[in-house]
Amino acid sequence: MKREIRAFGKAKDETKEKEIKKIQDFYFKHLENVFKLFTPEQIEEIIALEYPKSPKEIRMINIANQLTSNLMKECGVEPYDIPVENVHILPPELYKDITKLDSVACAEPSRGALLFNALEFRNNPLFFCSALTHELLHLKAYLSIEVNEEVNESGVSDKNKVIVTPRRRGVSVHSTKKVGPQPYFNGLHEAIVAETQKRLLPKILELEDFKEEREWLNSDDAQRIKKEYAKENNIPEEDIICISKSDRKVYRIFYFHQREVLKYVCEQIQKQFHNEFKNPDDVFKLFLKAHFTGNILKIGLLVAKTFGKLSLQELGMMGIDDGSARKCLRYLKTARSEILKSARKENKDEQK
Repeated sequence: MKREIRAFGKAKDETKEKEIKKIQDFYFKHLENVFKLFTPEQIEEIIALEYPKSPKEIRMINIANQLTSNLMKECGVEPYDIPVENVHILPPELYKDITKLDSVACAEPSRGALLFNALEFRNNPLFFCSALTHELLHLKAYLSIEVNEEVNESGVSDKNKVIVTPRRRGVSVHSTKKVGPQPYFNGLHEAIVAETQKRLLPKILELEDFKEEREWLNSDDAQRIKKEYAKENNIPEEDIICISKSDRKVYRIFYFHQREVLKYVCEQIQKQFHNEFKNPDDVFKLFLKAHFTGNILKIGLLVAKTFGKLSLQELGMMGIDDGSARKCLRYLKTARSEILKSARKENKDEQK
């Protein structure tokens, strides 16, 4: 198995290759290398407190690996599995200390690691399996890095001091200039991942492993909770992954507003290029392929021709907050309306 990583920057080729190998070793020689990134205190805590994975959790990892690898094949990318040992299920306090996040799970592409908050997943295999597909999609996304040598005051490079920064992850672009807290196309990146997670959920639910969960979700009680939750939160019922039988807690797919933007973009591109795309799903496949290959040229051209030249910039500025996604959708709808109005005017002029 091989994890493709591309390196750019002003460092020498051998330096770039060395940095690529470091990241690849985090993926496939994980336990030998990952602890190099933590403090001695954190390493001690991880060894002492990390939960050993149960046979069922290991099976969930294997299932999620298979589902995401199948998608890679469909997109023409050589698939690979993330080893079981790269998945770390941590107590809540340790998870937050290491990640500095309020999330329940995260992927570390530069470390080849997946981190999960045990509080949310240990007794919820269906949610764990679905969340695994989400985080594995992040980990298996296209990855490129910027490798440069530190320059002293005299402008001379020091080959012993190498600076490595992320350049591309999936469709997201990390600027070498610090223009903002988020990568460009970050909202689109999350929309592609979350929408793919949603599309994989029915395949997970039909597995024999989840017969009990499936029966509970189909019960009148669970269906009532699902309908009420969907109505209260203004989301489709299909966004709900599962419902805890013990405390009735609802688990859902996130990035709803970003996915709404992506859905609208796919629908309008299909209408604009109906001879090329039979349905919006065909357009979505292009976005998913770009996620794995990093090649966003075609989708960029399609977006520009469907919504106007500045629309790609607006889509790129969409972040992971709901407000920026709503703003982006309003902009795209207005831009699309102007494009259609202009097209109708041209048709009338031609008919005169």
